[in-house]
Amino acid sequence: MILQNALGKEKQVLFFLKSAWHAPYYQIEAWIKYKFNPEDMFLLIENDQIISILQAAKRVFSIQNKDCLVSVVEFALTDPEYRNHGYFKKLLEAYIKKCECNELLSLVKTSIPKPFLQQDFWMQSVTKVYTLSSEKVTYLPISRVRKYRPAFDLYPLYETFLSHFDSSIHLSRQEFENDLAYYAHAKRNVILMYNKSYEPEGFAIYALHENKARIEVLVYLNSNAIESLFSSLSLICDTILIETSQFEVLEKLYPSIRSYEKNEILLRINNKKLFEHWLPVNADLFGHPSWDQLL
Repeated sequence: MILQNALGKEKQVLFFLKSAWHAPYYQIEAWIKYKFNPEDMFLLIENDQIISILQAAKRVFSIQNKDCLVSVVEFALTDPEYRNHGYFKKLLEAYIKKCECNELLSLVKTSIPKPFLQQDFWMQSVTKVYTLSSEKVTYLPISRVRKYRPAFDLYPLYETFLSHFDSSIHLSRQEFENDLAYYAHAKRNVILMYNKSYEPEGFAIYALHENKARIEVLVYLNSNAIESLFSSLSLICDTILIETSQFEVLEKLYPSIRSYEKNEILLRINNKKLFEHWLPVNADLFGHPSWDQLL
């Protein structure tokens, strides 16, 4: 049985996540509190047991001063004992059928593209993960990094950052603040980077694990912000990791940095006629380096 929402199934979803998602309990709790949206979650249930879930989010996609509503697959998980049996395929088909009636585009970032490619998604871009040894980072004796405090408003920085891209998913203030609360309750670290005049020029959200700092969100207005961030992190870890778009060129700052491809960003046009009407034929939707900002 496939359900197009999880209303009334909140306790079952929590139980499913605790048993099937290999994440710390505090992260699962944070996800339930700040990310879980029963109205946009698809469930596949068998014998009154959740087998697979898919949660999407409606987001505003902007390109060349035009906006449209898109559906972003934010989370998908199948019980390990039931994988490779076509359960998620059925769930994905139900999700697409609903999207075709409601949203112009569907987007997903995934390391397992096969089930999506089988449903007329295609690869728009790839991401890569940079790994940098802390020994290769130039230490800046004057620290221009401060721990984030809730009294500081990060949203203007985020909007300024997005203004440099031709296309992006643009979070509303409420969506942005909700994501920020999720990271805080999932025990992520949030820090701000400043310039010489102590004006903010970026912020980063990262997790520390086994002497590695994994940057999950990076907003920066110039390369000085990146250098300040990396200098600060090099004091508390052995390795810095960050996932970026394929168009990022951190090699210019750190020639010894290494990278490898990680996830694929996939796109599906749910209604081609409406899409062609919405976006002029000569509009360059594809090939924008800002696709890393979509998800």
